[in-house]
Amino acid sequence: MRCASATREILGEIGVIKKRSRFFNIATAFYPKRLRLKLFRLAKANNFEVITTEGRPTRKWERD
Repeated sequence: MRCASATREILGEIGVIKKRSRFFNIATAFYPKRLRLKLFRLAKANNFEVITTEGRPTRKWERD
């Protein structure tokens, strides 16, 4: 289980997103960027505040 699928499982447990089976979480949240974009859409739809910080310039994450 990767970090994205583990995060999706936890978010499902606490009710932020729909709770799914462990297999579904692993299969659908394999890439962190897809989960992150889903959470950004959820935040925008619910008018949640999104706080971002700059990372190190030497570290590139998924060409963001």
